[in-house]
Order: sequence, then structure tokens, then C-alpha cells
Amino acid sequence: MRFDPVGRQIGAQMPAGTLQLSVLPEGPHAYIRYDGRGGATAGIGVAKTPSAVLTFESCQTANALFNGKLDGFGAIALGNIKMRGMIPLVENTNVILDRIPVYLQ
Repeated sequence: MRFDPVGRQIGAQMPAGTLQLSVLPEGPHAYIRYDGRGGATAGIGVAKTPSAVLTFESCQTANALFNGKLDGFGAIALGNIKMRGMIPLVENTNVILDRIPVYLQ
């Protein structure tokens, strides 16, 4: 993120907080902790006090979303993906995740 001008801009606007990402029913679980100054650290497992939670109904749903094969808005409307808490953490993280193909070029 720090080597990408767009990623830096997004990171600079990211509020401090922890985003929990979980796949139902039993994981995997991961989290991203944003420091509010453009920095982030990631971890495996369940965060003790997440500011926001993004939950996927299955690994297939998460995989399809991250590979651009699933409409996120539609999946939220159908209940396949659930969000709660500090939604700007979820929204800004999704913008960064959308840039992964650019990073891999």
C-alpha cells in the first residue's frame, strides 16, 4: 500500500480501528488493524475488540468476491456477506483489495 499512490491516499484517510474478516461457519479468521496514520498490520485469528466485522457465508463466497466474480452489493443484499460496525473500515479496505491486480502486475 505504501508504494502505491492510490493506496497511500486511501490509507491516509483510513480511521484507526480493527477490521475482522471471518468466513462462516468456523473460519478462517483474519484481521487488519489500522493505526489512523496510514499504517496497517494484519493478523490471523479473531480480534478481541474489532471496530468492524466483515463476514462471508462460505469460503466460496469470499473467494468469488476477492477474484471479482461476485457482485458485492448483490451478495450483501442476499445476506451472503454481512457487515457491521465502523463501515468506513470495510469500504476503504475493499478499495485497497480491488487494487491487488494492479499490485501483482
